[in-house]
Amino acid sequence: MKTQEHKIVDINDLADVCDFFNGKTPVNNGYGCEHKDCEEWELVKVSKNGEHLRESYLKEKILKIAMRKKYGSVAQIELALGTKEGKEYYNKLKYSTIYQPNFVQMFGCYWQGRCHSFSCPIAQRCDVQDLKEYESDFLSDYEGEDDDYMTDLMLVTDPNLIEKL
Repeated sequence: MKTQEHKIVDINDLADVCDFFNGKTPVNNGYGCEHKDCEEWELVKVSKNGEHLRESYLKEKILKIAMRKKYGSVAQIELALGTKEGKEYYNKLKYSTIYQPNFVQMFGCYWQGRCHSFSCPIAQRCDVQDLKEYESDFLSDYEGEDDDYMTDLMLVTDPNLIEKL
């Protein structure tokens, strides 16, 4: 029996069968991704009562706490940032350390992936050409539309996912 090699589906249908989808997250209106190759991430804090909160300033707050832990007062941090060692430490925190799960866990936080059609690691966003090639039945619904209109359609090529769909 020959299996289907391509399937075009709505992102919600894909999410229903995706092992990496997390619908119990405050990020991205409940569209979370747990795949290691997810390209979009957001920092989430777990409150004392267990609530998962999105706060835009979390990254900056963690960086400030880490700097205070190493250097002490704000005045000492400013002095340190005037040195090569201080700048290197801050840049390492900002561009590397902050993205390590164990580091942010010390602050009651975790990195949550965001499920988007444009950055999905297991399927690709569908465009008009894909509709013409694989699902001409849907083409009349989208003919004349630009590709941005089709942000919810996904082209799935993984045989295991296609079978689940």
